[in-house]
Amino acid sequence: MTSTLRRVFALFALIALLLPATAHSAPTAPSETERGWQRFLEEEGPSHASGNRPQDGALTASNPTRAVVTLRVGLHYSYTASGALSEFATRDHPLVRLSNTAGDVRILDQSTGKQVAVMSPGQTFEVSYSAAGYTVSGPAGMRGAYAGPIRFTPTDRENLFTVESIGRVNNVTYASFLAPQYHGAMEVARGNATAAGKANLVNIVALEDYVRGVVVNESPAFFAVEALKAQATAARG
Repeated sequence: MTSTLRRVFALFALIALLLPATAHSAPTAPSETERGWQRFLEEEGPSHASGNRPQDGALTASNPTRAVVTLRVGLHYSYTASGALSEFATRDHPLVRLSNTAGDVRILDQSTGKQVAVMSPGQTFEVSYSAAGYTVSGPAGMRGAYAGPIRFTPTDRENLFTVESIGRVNNVTYASFLAPQYHGAMEVARGNATAAGKANLVNIVALEDYVRGVVVNESPAFFAVEALKAQATAARG
């Protein structure tokens, strides 16, 4: 028997000795990463890709056939049940309070396509939900209850919506919370998982506007330019 054959037989013998021990070894405990992911699912619920987030828009369960140019981004409410400030406390809003910075904003009842009101810079409108439907209130008082969803559509491309009813960390000082601003349109809607008497707030935004906002808020300007490029690529998904 050649030395090569002896080495081959020795290798197979070693494998035969190891296989039984591997087959009957006790299952390994979940890693900290796996436990963290499970906690995240329990706290935040399923992702949009699971098909269980209807308030975030329709899910396409096949390969895309066209480029995505507009996104629907769910925005979290910022206060716990006890009133404590928590940036991403829940997706369910007891009310939504909006103002805008440029041009008129058409407020539409999506169930009928009819205009509810027009919002102008300096004005604030509030939307809440109850068994009677979506209630819209503005400077002139309550406008009525509607089947909804309620869509805020800007007429000026440069407009920013300020969500007065939530707070986000001030990325300059990190010591205070500010009412955040968003490009695009806003929609107050509900899904199957939305809590009773609550609504969800969705930002309908162009992809490139979304990417600029994400990079600015998640990557400090002093990061290397290649890191900023990577963040922009990841944000495009």
